[in-house]
Amino acid sequence: WDALFGLYFDRLVPLLGALVAGDRAAYTYLPQSVERFVTPDELARLMEKAGLRDVGYRRCGLGTIAIHLGVA
Repeated sequence: WDALFGLYFDRLVPLLGALVAGDRAAYTYLPQSVERFVTPDELARLMEKAGLRDVGYRRCGLGTIAIHLGVA
């Protein structure tokens, strides 16, 4: 799944951005910026380090999205 998503996100999204929105650069930047995101586990640890408790997350979108929750 990761390889297929990578192909779609890294190659097809910029092409579609160029065709549909006329802005390939913006849609090339998107996959590059997503690669720099911290992992869901790392974000959960950062939230705990910031003082939140009962931190957790749920993966959605076939694992491409994580929704985090924490209590202040």
